[in-house]
Amino acid sequence: KTIIFADGNAGNMSYRLESVLFLNQIGANVLMFDYRGYWKSSGKPTEKATYEDARACYNWLVEVKGIKPENIIIFGRSLGGAVAIDLATKVKCSGLIVESSFTSAPDVAAHVFPFFPVRLLSKYKYDSMKKIKNVNCPILVTHALEDEIIPFKMGQMLFDEAKEPKEFVQLSGGHNDRGYLRDATYREAITRMISK
Repeated sequence: KTIIFADGNAGNMSYRLESVLFLNQIGANVLMFDYRGYWKSSGKPTEKATYEDARACYNWLVEVKGIKPENIIIFGRSLGGAVAIDLATKVKCSGLIVESSFTSAPDVAAHVFPFFPVRLLSKYKYDSMKKIKNVNCPILVTHALEDEIIPFKMGQMLFDEAKEPKEFVQLSGGHNDRGYLRDATYREAITRMISK
């Protein structure tokens, strides 16, 4: 199996090497990328651009590397969860993993700034809540109860809206902690997704 890994907003793909090492250890190839305008990638980041960047990775795997869609898993963390969900509504794949992600960008903004009309002012939508119901592959949603940036309930809401087959795994720690990589429940859930 080959995993397209869509990262979060903060940092760059070098921050996720521990995750990649784990995925390699359980037998998966991983294609990571930085959105345009992030780290060493040129260009300007926009919502549309992040979707296009993920689609370019998928197309490269299928058209250049000859990877069959049934061997591709789309994995998105935080902001990358929204990017992964969008991609999974447009292409064939064998699974979708959504980790520590949100229902929509305006929902996150309203959580951070509850006394301001941010829903009306939000430039980006990333409406995962609307899109996830259109994903037609097995879905694994993971989220930490202690997540201080994206509320746990958003992960639960995405899971509730998704079609079967689906699985939810509760993580431990804050939004940017990685202790769960050593948690047996998490590791087993990811391994099941890859082995299906």
